[in-house]
Amino acid sequence: METALGSSVPESNSASWDRGTAAAAVSPHNYSGSGYRKLEGKVINYAYDNFSGFQVAIFDNRIKWKGFQGYFHGVVSQVDPQISEIRDGIYFMSWLIPDGGDNVVVNLNAMRVSAHLRSGDGAGGGADFAVIHGEVLCFDEPACTFPDGDPTLRLALMPMFIKNSLEFGLQPMPEVVWPDTSAEVDARAELAGQTVAYETPNGLVEVAVDGEQTHVSLGDAGRQSFKSYATKIDEGIYFISWLGDEKYGDHIVVNQSEMKVYDHVFLENERQEAVYRVTCFGWNDACQQ
Repeated sequence: METALGSSVPESNSASWDRGTAAAAVSPHNYSGSGYRKLEGKVINYAYDNFSGFQVAIFDNRIKWKGFQGYFHGVVSQVDPQISEIRDGIYFMSWLIPDGGDNVVVNLNAMRVSAHLRSGDGAGGGADFAVIHGEVLCFDEPACTFPDGDPTLRLALMPMFIKNSLEFGLQPMPEVVWPDTSAEVDARAELAGQTVAYETPNGLVEVAVDGEQTHVSLGDAGRQSFKSYATKIDEGIYFISWLGDEKYGDHIVVNQSEMKVYDHVFLENERQEAVYRVTCFGWNDACQQ
């Protein structure tokens, strides 16, 4: 079986498992990040505003999902995720898709979900990312629907998107510009004038969200500026993305109270979780070198 970027997840036929099998299975190894075990065997249903709803199950070091409304109605997929527990009840999940990546933060305390989606050039009406939000409908309850069915073939996706757009009265996805919500407005306001600095194996990274521009520097490489994508998830928790990587983008979740940054990065040709120590979260003059 071909997996994302040569992932070491073992081959299995778990896409055909039923709910009982998935709920009872415990993988002998965890390839999927610090938050995987907390969610293993669980089912989540959530729906994004004016986008789609998803039935999501986590098992066998994988996420299986099925769309139940909107653009992805009837689409089934199984992906190899990374899952980080940011704070009790808050999880950062990401996985690769053929032309980009999905990056999702689920806040089970507030029953909200936020995503920064990268689906190739022109995603979100010419923007780098589609930034969407929605409601967690249920988590780990009998009422949550398990994503049954075989994964959808890639060639079938575009006809399904077109059909679903017409059926649900949605604009063609590449033409949609999702408006900022209070979560974006609050993130930019609270991060204004602030720098998040953290140590990585490649050197010190400094990220400063300055209104519509996010400035990023890595070691001695100098500063680059990108369009801002920042979402407030909870008090002191921020989901920040920028188009450093042309295909997938760069995505971090910052936990200010614990002074940690969570990133799902490419290490030795695999998508892996990285947790970095924040060395400074404060005014630009104090943090920037």
